[in-house]
Amino acid sequence: MPAIKIALADSSSSIWGTQLKSAVAPNREKPIMASHKDVERSKNYPSSWRIPHRQVHANTSVLVSRLNPSGFSLVDVKYKVEIRGSALVSVAGWRSTTNVQGTLNHSLYMTRTGGFVILQTGVSQTFFNTKKIKELTMPTASTPLRIGMIGAGGIAATQMKALASRKDTHLVALADIDQKTLDQRGETFGVTARYTDFRQMLRIENLDAVSICTPNLAHAEAAIAALKAGLHVLCEKPMAHNAAAARRMVQAARKSGKKLVIGFQYRFNPKTQFLRNAVQNGELGKIRYGRVQALRRRGIPNWGVFGRKELQGGGPLIDIGVHVLEMTHYTMGSPKPVSASADLFTYLGNQPSDRVQSVWKGWDYKTYTVEDLAVGRIRFENGAVLHIESSFAAHIEKDTFNFELMGDAGGCTWDPVCIHRDEGGYMVDKVPGWLSPRQSWQDMFDAKMHAFVEHVLYDKPTIAPAGDGLAVQQMLDALYRSAEQRGREITIR
Repeated sequence: MPAIKIALADSSSSIWGTQLKSAVAPNREKPIMASHKDVERSKNYPSSWRIPHRQVHANTSVLVSRLNPSGFSLVDVKYKVEIRGSALVSVAGWRSTTNVQGTLNHSLYMTRTGGFVILQTGVSQTFFNTKKIKELTMPTASTPLRIGMIGAGGIAATQMKALASRKDTHLVALADIDQKTLDQRGETFGVTARYTDFRQMLRIENLDAVSICTPNLAHAEAAIAALKAGLHVLCEKPMAHNAAAARRMVQAARKSGKKLVIGFQYRFNPKTQFLRNAVQNGELGKIRYGRVQALRRRGIPNWGVFGRKELQGGGPLIDIGVHVLEMTHYTMGSPKPVSASADLFTYLGNQPSDRVQSVWKGWDYKTYTVEDLAVGRIRFENGAVLHIESSFAAHIEKDTFNFELMGDAGGCTWDPVCIHRDEGGYMVDKVPGWLSPRQSWQDMFDAKMHAFVEHVLYDKPTIAPAGDGLAVQQMLDALYRSAEQRGREITIR
């Protein structure tokens, strides 16, 4: 077990390979060495350590170093420092200055191998390159992330189940226009603050972040309002009902300085990660072509508003096709789309559901205004082409949810996951010897929600940024616009 080392450093100290040349401190005390006996094991993370509270005087630097040869490390370090004046807090090359009087508490996140955290008081010198200055204002594990839900339906329940297992989050409030759904979800998860107007929730509750689980039409309005209120946002897929709304969301996030993440859970599937790694390692060479399929033989939702174009923006293409499209685009390396064309067909959803036995009978065919089947083609700036097929209802043998990629050095299939290459004079199909079995719907949501919390609380990079969401939305928009113009190819700008 590696020791955690705490040192009081002066301007000449060189400790564990770190030279603190600009640490101007009058005291020249010897370093205080602390082993694992001096720390507490964090209850939140198995790889975390919490440093007990220590007092240091003004003009004293404290260095905490954990040497971890295994690579990515999570270190949760908390200080209690009695000071007057200003404090300079630096984390692994980033810094922020906080003016305080009395007690300053910091719980800081460190992710670099051999990284270090410095808490320095009463010193005005700059430790690091000023181009890397980043304000450290996000909540910490000692201050749970306070989350509100906008929309309390089935997807919200799946998200809340994932969040309920975390010790560093607090489900504070729910908002939904349906009081019955609101009460049911609140009772299940023990959330007493409930609102039928999300704007009222944003005004009244002390939140750090929201998750948006509404029909597609309301995504942009809710996200922009939350960002303007100074909150981080997780928005369920698709990002919005059209690209213009998605672009406004991106602009609002940039202006607010808060994080905007899109709920693309299939990126977290072990099969997706395996294939993305293969593409990044060059096993497929230059990708030439891909085929995306999200096809149901008879799977028109008989709940919600999935058949109403004015609320959803479309049918299977924007509802289930987006899942396979986004993980395919991610696996490819997120190339820039430049044009798209498509055709849409409606022939079953606008008919009564009792004519044929199916798993979800009873859909509202009278309000059904979306496509049953969508077929399209997307071109990318790097020359790659994708074909996409998506249906709520189609005369096919069985449901299909899959993608394939074909490159000049190899190809791949998502399900069953496989890489196809020529090796040693033979055509070879490569499969992983083991992948995590955690591939269920709930497993992917768990991974997505954990990643969002860690992105906000600990600044861990996200794999589902708003820019990716906008690119996917632009592709969907172009496909729908093309269909409205009898399949004409639409340029994506």
